[in-house]
Amino acid sequence: MTGQPAERGLGRAFWTVWTAGTVSYAGDGVVGGAMPLLAASLTRDARLISLVDALTMLGWVLLGLVSGVVVDRVEKLALMGRVDLVRGLVMAGFAALVLTGHVGLGLLYATSLLLGLAAPSSTTRRRPSCPSWWPTGPSSGPTR
Repeated sequence: MTGQPAERGLGRAFWTVWTAGTVSYAGDGVVGGAMPLLAASLTRDARLISLVDALTMLGWVLLGLVSGVVVDRVEKLALMGRVDLVRGLVMAGFAALVLTGHVGLGLLYATSLLLGLAAPSSTTRRRPSCPSWWPTGPSSGPTR
């Protein structure tokens, strides 16, 4: 025993990032289901509908490896905030245009592409930053 009270729980930083990640992943799931359904409401051509998912995955093809390098070389929490801010702004603008009736396949494709380009940086940044959320100290984690 060190005489200092052990910090209980995982700490505020962990729960802040965990909550942000949970909201982000839930949003990805909703968007992943809603975008093709919105495309299906605009056209019955299966090729045009599938292009929404193809454009979303294009980000991984183009930036998958590069995003890993970037994540290793920048401050991870700042990158998380910037990428999620951009993704949120894209979705807010898209939602406003949909609500005002200004939606078309071009807008749907552009939004899918922008979200897809942000996806690799959005996903690969979380795992490497996990150790920085964990509290330090003698009772902060599992022992070997």
